[in-house]
Amino acid sequence: MNWRLAQARDRIILGLVCLSIVLSACTPAAHKSPASSPTAVLQLPTASMSADSQSPEDLPTATPEAVGMDSQVLAELITTLHETDSGVNAVLIVRHGSIALEAYFAPFAAASRQALFSCTKSVISALVGIALAEGAIESLDQPVLSFFPEHTFANVDARKERMTLRHLLTMTAGLEWHEAAPYIDDSLGRMVRSTDWVQFILDQPMATEPGEVFNYNSGVSHLLSAIIQQTAGKAAHAYAKEKLFGPLGFPAIPWQLDPQERSIGGWGLELTAREMAKIGYLYLHEGAWEGQQLVPAEWVKLSTTYHAGEENGRLGYGFQWWTIPELSPQAFSAIGRLGQYILVIPEQDLIVVFASADARPDLITLVRTMILPAIQSDTSIPDNPEALQALQGILSEVSRTK
Repeated sequence: MNWRLAQARDRIILGLVCLSIVLSACTPAAHKSPASSPTAVLQLPTASMSADSQSPEDLPTATPEAVGMDSQVLAELITTLHETDSGVNAVLIVRHGSIALEAYFAPFAAASRQALFSCTKSVISALVGIALAEGAIESLDQPVLSFFPEHTFANVDARKERMTLRHLLTMTAGLEWHEAAPYIDDSLGRMVRSTDWVQFILDQPMATEPGEVFNYNSGVSHLLSAIIQQTAGKAAHAYAKEKLFGPLGFPAIPWQLDPQERSIGGWGLELTAREMAKIGYLYLHEGAWEGQQLVPAEWVKLSTTYHAGEENGRLGYGFQWWTIPELSPQAFSAIGRLGQYILVIPEQDLIVVFASADARPDLITLVRTMILPAIQSDTSIPDNPEALQALQGILSEVSRTK
């Protein structure tokens, strides 16, 4: 499927009538990407923020061997994705601060923007950390209802009054919420069809005590965006432009808005593969970028540490970031529907980005079986001109042919 059509298909459409687009088998049954947005709902306005600052120095490039990786193994990775019609749009690998692999599958290209779906949640988390450090937000233990004094919500009980910002960040809010594709008759679909999303979310009754049960809920991520707007005095997209995207050198960044023109917290952001890699680089380096501490280091640590979810499962949950113990004790990732990953393995000084139209392979398994084995050393290894030429050849081929 043409990537532009695939992205258009999955955008949120605002109107009185919902167009039902059912996406089945978006990822293999062994690992479904976490839910992130309705597949058929309302057409929403989009904010576009132009960064005022000049772009900083971009990430440098290097041969795989220069950063201790094997060109031959990486050539096999790209060949496999190409020959299996994987649905992946781009793969970008950064090691030791340099881009060692940058693959774009036609017609997707370096300048193409990818709908991030739930990777947006991880960016929202960064903005919450910044707002907390600046004092706009007082505490992680601040009750959620206190952020919205102008609202009167239904089903308020003692449990809802005990729900805090920390519970939103860890998806343990306790609200009654069911979220599942195709996002039409579930809680998320009903939220998108409502006239005020914050009102809808916090009108829901409580199902469990806050902090006790992990329940994936894109609504609470939207509450985080609304809380940023309430406390920082500007929508999350404007706050991001000032505090994050501007310093990172991002140009105009599309971000979808809700009916009250709040930045959508659970999805809606679009970035290029290189911009995705910069987010990974920022978190790999504990929130620092070119000598500036953009995100507090302690917040990065808290966000990428296990807090909820199945303790011995394949994925754990931090503060809107996933932990991936299958890859390493410290591995973490932003993960979005249809195969969007900003994956970081600190022990290997490694960032892996996947941008996808509709990824069919299990991308975590691909990292474990094809990318990690490409790492041969912590330092450079001898040049392999023949393997490098083969890698360059397949990169050229996939950039020109579908």
